[in-house]
Amino acid sequence: MKIPFQRTRWSLVSATKDPATAAKALEELCSLYWYPVYAFIRRSGWPPEDAKDCTQEFFVRILARGDFVKADPALGKLRSYLLGAVRHHMAKELEKTRALKRGGGAVFQSIEEAQAEERYALEPVDEVTPVTLYERRWALTILENAVQALRASYERRDRLDEFLVLRPFLSWNSGEDYASAAAALKRSPGAVNVAVFRLRQRFRDALIEQISHTLSDESEIQEELRFLCEVVSRGV
Repeated sequence: MKIPFQRTRWSLVSATKDPATAAKALEELCSLYWYPVYAFIRRSGWPPEDAKDCTQEFFVRILARGDFVKADPALGKLRSYLLGAVRHHMAKELEKTRALKRGGGAVFQSIEEAQAEERYALEPVDEVTPVTLYERRWALTILENAVQALRASYERRDRLDEFLVLRPFLSWNSGEDYASAAAALKRSPGAVNVAVFRLRQRFRDALIEQISHTLSDESEIQEELRFLCEVVSRGV
């Protein structure tokens, strides 16, 4: 199934311009990018509390200034736009005494904030750059959102049990254990093979839908999808 591509992409950004949808869109944008931004700042050498301050202040400011509303989709990929914006914000923060109170005047309270350092503690101890870590967390967030959207679609059709059995087949190293899945679902291995094929097709569509939210041109979808797969294949 081909996903229709609206010319006004960055659809969440576009939604911030409509008072009827702005609050939910801003909440989704912050939820999607809060941890990737935090991980970028932490890997740049900032200690935990300063990284939390900087991340919170970054989102507070872009929301207060209406940066999402003014953002131009012609600028390209939203993940690249935000990475440039947070770099600029960090540079300005370094010029200050960092005496700002965290979250003053915030229009949202990030659930991510309380868990950010716990999540960061689980990051691999390696030499990846801040940009690489940002890309990793962006990719995994896109994947997680696509899986959740797919799960919801199966649940709406009263087929959640099927999804839970077939979910492992979405993994890069699933093991392709059709026999066990067939036994669990009381179907033939051939029927499970078809079901897995359809699941993967739907998952790809869900990924494209998630990715397309942050692009300005339909021609960029396949390139961004390949980039996501490349990031994930490097390891998490």
